[in-house]
Parts: sequence; structure tokens; C-alpha cells
Amino acid sequence: MPAKGKSLFVNGVDVEVFKTKIKIFYTEEYYVSDLQAEKIVKYLYQEGFISKQNIICELIAVDDL
Repeated sequence: MPAKGKSLFVNGVDVEVFKTKIKIFYTEEYYVSDLQAEKIVKYLYQEGFISKQNIICELIAVDDL
């Protein structure tokens, strides 16, 4: 059975939070740099969505249909 993540909308981008991984989805219009991704991870940690800061973070480009 696939892992179920928590879907969030942070800083204009869709984010899925799993136990061991974070997926950040971005488009050309809402590009996410490595620095922005780091800030999102820190925010999720500070707000209690994740329990550790050294978590896998995937940046995934999606086509804006």
C-alpha cells in the first residue's frame, strides 16, 4: 500500500509531507529554488509537520495545464 502524505499549500506551491520525505511541486510560473525549498522545510519543522530537519526533499516540476 503506498504511503499517504499530507497535502499542503505553502508559499504558492503544493507540498506533500510524508514521514521520511517532502515533495514540493512547482511550475514555470512558481519556480522553487533550493533556498526557497530549504525555507519551506524549516517552516514545516517549526510548525510541527515534520519531526526532523534532515529529511529528503524532492523538487518536482509539473506542467501547468
